[in-house]
Amino acid sequence: NYFSGLAEISLWSAHHDYKSDGSPFNWTTYHWSAWIAWAPFVGMFIAKISKGRTIREFLLGVVLVPTLLSGIWFSILGRSGIEILSKSRLDVKDLIQNDLSITFFYYLGEFTGSLFLYGIAILSLKLFFITSSDSAAYVIATTAARGKDPSTQSKMYWSAMISLIAIILLISGGLSPMQIVNMASAAPFAILSFVMICNLGFHLVTDSKKA
Repeated sequence: NYFSGLAEISLWSAHHDYKSDGSPFNWTTYHWSAWIAWAPFVGMFIAKISKGRTIREFLLGVVLVPTLLSGIWFSILGRSGIEILSKSRLDVKDLIQNDLSITFFYYLGEFTGSLFLYGIAILSLKLFFITSSDSAAYVIATTAARGKDPSTQSKMYWSAMISLIAIILLISGGLSPMQIVNMASAAPFAILSFVMICNLGFHLVTDSKKA
């Protein structure tokens, strides 16, 4: 069922019917914009740390292995979530409507050793945001230095600016302003990414002919 409905669900937009789903943020098509918005700094950061690697090594370490691990993670998480819902131990719909941010912790609370799982979840979230902010600041500082290795002061400055912008957006209206900025910034990068993919394909074909 997953693979048969993958294409439809991945491009789902409630048929653009605002009456059936008044929040476009719930559409999976808008999830694409979130990942596209990450593409510039993530791509530059991975390219920086992958210098000297072959395309085969890059695809294996950056695309295939993370995709496999993500599939295993979501399969376990999704299956256990379905099991909890089927036994009606947790009213997920009510939790999501009240406070989406703590739904995952209610979910973890259904397992034995929930306090330990809470700690692991909080630690993982911290590591995710810290590493993401650090890599973003590094890429911005590198871009500002025109490709050269940025100084520590430059990276600290951009880290502070990223944090300040995030705080302002959160104070001004929670996650909605951040989602709007995310989607708006993704549009030009979607076009740019398409051009870059075509350019990469062209150079790969050219290099293969020379070889």
